[in-house]
Amino acid sequence: MKKGIRFCATFLVGAFLLAGCSVKSMNPFAAKSQSSVQKDEVKQLSEKPAKDDQEKVDIDRVVVQMVNETRAGFFDKAISIGESAFEQGRQSEKFLDTLAVAYGYKNQLEGLTDREKEKYVETARLLLATDPTNTAKKNLLAAVLIDTGNFNEGNKLAAEIYNASPQKTKEVMDTYGWGLYKAGKAKEALPVFQALMQAGPDNLSQTYHTAVVLETVDKAKALSLYKKIVDWANNALTWEENRDNLASTALINKIKKDAQDAINRIQLRGRSAY
Repeated sequence: MKKGIRFCATFLVGAFLLAGCSVKSMNPFAAKSQSSVQKDEVKQLSEKPAKDDQEKVDIDRVVVQMVNETRAGFFDKAISIGESAFEQGRQSEKFLDTLAVAYGYKNQLEGLTDREKEKYVETARLLLATDPTNTAKKNLLAAVLIDTGNFNEGNKLAAEIYNASPQKTKEVMDTYGWGLYKAGKAKEALPVFQALMQAGPDNLSQTYHTAVVLETVDKAKALSLYKKIVDWANNALTWEENRDNLASTALINKIKKDAQDAINRIQLRGRSAY
C-alpha cells in the first residue's frame, strides 16, 4: 500500500468520520485489540473502587461495553447502551467520543433515524464543549453536521476551520472539500482535494472522496484512483486489527464496493461511447 494511505478503525475526525491515525491515542477503537478490551472489562468488573471513584468506573464500564458492541457490528445495542447512560447524566469526554463513533458507523453502514441524527449532532456538540478551541473536535462537529444533512451550518463551520488554519490538516481539508461537494459545489471542492491528494490522504475515506470529486472533471484519473482504492482495501482487510473488528471490516468492504461500482460505471460508459 502506498505510504501515507492507512485505515484506522475510528471515526473521530473527518467528514466520512474515518479518522487518520493521529488520534489513535484518544480513541478506544483504534488503540486496543478485542482481546485487550475484554481484559480491561474483566479487570474493571473485578475491581472494588473507592466510593469517590465509582462514577468514573461506571462510565468506563459503559465505554468498554459500547466499544465491544460496536466492534462486533451491533451498532443499535452500542447506541442503546450509550443513550441510556447519557440520559442518566453519566458522561465523559471518552464516553462522548465513543458514542459518536457508534453513531458514525451506523450512519455510514446502515443509516440513522432522524432522532438518531439529532442525537449524533448533540453528542458532537457536547464533545466540542469539553474543549471548545480544539480544531479536531470542531472539525468533527462540522463533519457530523454535513453527514446528517445540515449543510448550511456544517459547511459554514468547515469553512471557518479551513480558512483559520495556516497548516491545514488532511482531516480539515477532507471535511471542507466533501462538504462543498455534497452541497453541489464540485468545482470549488476540486482544488481542495487536489491539494489533499498531493499531500497524501491518510485513509481510504479521504482517497475515495478525492476520486469522487475528481471523476467530475477527469474520469480517466478517477478510474485509476478507484482501482487503487480497491487494491488498498484488499490489503487493509488482511491486517489483524481490521480482521478482529467487524465494524471496521464492514466499512472497508463498503468503500471497496463503492469504488468497484464506480469502476464498472466509468468503464461501461466508456464502452458505450464507441
